[in-house]
Amino acid sequence: MRTPPSPTLVRRRWRTRGSTTSSRATCRWTPGASFEPRTTADYRWGRLYDVAAAHTSTIVFGICDGTAVVLQGTSPTVSGDLSVVSVDGRAGTFDIGTNGALAAFNVLVNTYAPGDVVS
Repeated sequence: MRTPPSPTLVRRRWRTRGSTTSSRATCRWTPGASFEPRTTADYRWGRLYDVAAAHTSTIVFGICDGTAVVLQGTSPTVSGDLSVVSVDGRAGTFDIGTNGALAAFNVLVNTYAPGDVVS
């Protein structure tokens, strides 16, 4: 396997086009979190990996339409109709394949259903 590209190269090749709706926020329960809304409705699954590759110290949360993470007390909980997905690339390695696709290794993906505590 070849040496992974620098984060700058990944950012340049996988730059988000158009307006971005992700918001980088710092929360008490997850410092350095990034949130991607409308993950399912707007087919933004790839953007979760895009942000994780560009900001390797960040956990990215994809929040589907009609769904929310309720920040009440010390246990953030999923509420609504669909799911919340987290992509944690802090221990991951990202690369660009020979076909131009983003490759992600050792990236932790979690899914949370309504009523689940996000941890």
